[in-house]
Amino acid sequence: MKTKIPHLILAGLFGTTMASQAVVLYQSDFTDPAATLASTGLAASVGAVGGTWTINTTEDRLDGVGGGNARSNVFTTDSFALSDAPAGHKGIQLSLSFYGVSNLVRHSMGLVDGDFNIAGTASDWLNQSLTGAYGVGFSTAGELGGTNDALIFNDDAGTPTTLSTAQGNKIGSFRYETMVITIRNDNTWSYSLNGQTATTGTFAADFDLSRDFRFASYAQRNSRAQYTNITISAIPEPSSTALLGLGGLALMLRRKRSAA
Repeated sequence: MKTKIPHLILAGLFGTTMASQAVVLYQSDFTDPAATLASTGLAASVGAVGGTWTINTTEDRLDGVGGGNARSNVFTTDSFALSDAPAGHKGIQLSLSFYGVSNLVRHSMGLVDGDFNIAGTASDWLNQSLTGAYGVGFSTAGELGGTNDALIFNDDAGTPTTLSTAQGNKIGSFRYETMVITIRNDNTWSYSLNGQTATTGTFAADFDLSRDFRFASYAQRNSRAQYTNITISAIPEPSSTALLGLGGLALMLRRKRSAA
């Protein structure tokens, strides 16, 4: 059983030194039979439009709730920073297992500045030009007027910029997907959808990893969005990061097999 684990040092998947170990800042796979949003360190936006989120303790997952065109954000109540990890960690990684059929109007997931008031908005923090919603996320359903799912950067002015569409579109046909997003302190990013070889790139301007970030997800047609794993980690040197990614993917694949 795993619930929220703040600031837990994860035993090294490979290697023995601290610099080769990951630090898990937040993790839940929603398997606690008494889990609630609060007990898993999550909350839904109070400014929601007919939508909210709940823990489905029968299916061990986080569920969007609300019919029709309901919409809402869900987010970690705590925010997390690279500085929370010991020296030697070079970036933050978000690993997700999620579900959402293709006719979600919007579905965004990623890391947003912990100081942004996401609790008070029913808008898409990643795509809808919200001042202060600084962060990076994966957006489905053809956001920014396009037709491709994309990795997107949103600056303090609320200007979303597509970083890449190279991973293609999520499958979205009543199955779980996996997503891994990594931001490093050398100003690089990478993302991988459903275990594909990661797409990498560099931010046009320095990305501010000195900030605290929280996980955030927005869904429109809320009831079509689900998560079975959310993990935020501080990651080590690149040689170990690849091994960490394999470990995180193994966890998500285990959950998908058990859900089948």
